[in-house]
Amino acid sequence: MTLVQKIAALVDSNIETETKVAIIVQTIVHDDETRDRIWRSVEAQRKRKTYTPVNSPEKNTRSAEKSPETGGYINIDLSNTETENTDPPILRRNPKYNYGADFLSFWNAYPRRVGKGAAWRAWQRERPDLAQVLGALAWQTRSAEWCREGGTYVPHPTTYINHRRWEDEPKKPPSPMHLAQAVVPNALSREELERIAASWDNAKGDE
Repeated sequence: MTLVQKIAALVDSNIETETKVAIIVQTIVHDDETRDRIWRSVEAQRKRKTYTPVNSPEKNTRSAEKSPETGGYINIDLSNTETENTDPPILRRNPKYNYGADFLSFWNAYPRRVGKGAAWRAWQRERPDLAQVLGALAWQTRSAEWCREGGTYVPHPTTYINHRRWEDEPKKPPSPMHLAQAVVPNALSREELERIAASWDNAKGDE
């Protein structure tokens, strides 16, 4: 039987793996020092593979984990391991808002007071100038649009703040020329309309 056939028969046998390796090393390695070094490495590897079986009485308190340095198995005691609470913290909403003084001044001047909390959050984001807001509300609260149908078309305060409606400009009143064109369209020439507008301005100056 050749050497290769002997090794093949040894591999197919039921002998422990470490013993197979030792026999093969002794057969093909003739240097004693190299053979001893290989054998010591195999023996150390065999000892490191001893670990607590899963079905042992200690299965609930011990666990086998592979060591990244040696590749063998080490026993880890889990009996005193504390489990860390990983649940997210419960955020409780504060029912009271600490409204700022400027916002309260706006709120008291605004004709439609709904959604105060949302309006306060929008106010904090935009941080508008109170004087500019109150100045705009002075004419907006008297505008035809806001007074129509009992204030139905007044925007919600949150919408007012998010859209920066204090930056709106009031509509300019129509000039006398536009009024004349609206009353008698195409009946007068441009020159006649200009004379009417001039006489209107002179009459206002005499007053």
